[in-house]
Amino acid sequence: DAYRYFDGDDRTSLIMYETPSIAGFSAGVSMAQGGQSDFGLSYEASLSGFDVVAGVGYGNVSSIDNATVGAGFDNNWGASVSVLHESGLNAFFSYTDAERSDPASGTKIDDPSTYHVKLGYQAKLIDAGKSYFSIGYGHGEDWNSSGEETDIYQIGFKQDISAAATELYLSVSRAELDDNDNDYEDFVWGLAGARVKF
Repeated sequence: DAYRYFDGDDRTSLIMYETPSIAGFSAGVSMAQGGQSDFGLSYEASLSGFDVVAGVGYGNVSSIDNATVGAGFDNNWGASVSVLHESGLNAFFSYTDAERSDPASGTKIDDPSTYHVKLGYQAKLIDAGKSYFSIGYGHGEDWNSSGEETDIYQIGFKQDISAAATELYLSVSRAELDDNDNDYEDFVWGLAGARVKF
């Protein structure tokens, strides 16, 4: 709850239209049950050895049940960009910001926000398949109360096993949460597994 992307993780029925791609740009608009509306613009292109994918979007969530997104949330927007160089070096950045007001008084309070940055490298280092390495950092603030801050540190690895159509993956993350009222312990968690594509 203290670190959000507002990336559409709530499940609703909706109607959406997306335009054809023109010079790498496409736009989309949707209307979901309950009156939520979303608008987005995306871009995808290969430019001088760089593959670029970017997008920006806006959503109005004021009509959604508070139990879904939290009390007092209204408009929100976000943007992200991913860049991959032909050398295998790559980077990602995203930012999310929301408008929030006190549900009792209607008074505007601190706008919560989240940003995340990740750096990576991919190359075929062994015959089995391509290897992927990444490190990331994220920061969120004011999602539950003014002055609250969350920091997340991540490191990840993935290995393709092409002959078996399999990916092996491993990641470790650390989270730190500070607010005005509580002293929270930092915590570390890991994820490991495999995915078979067929």
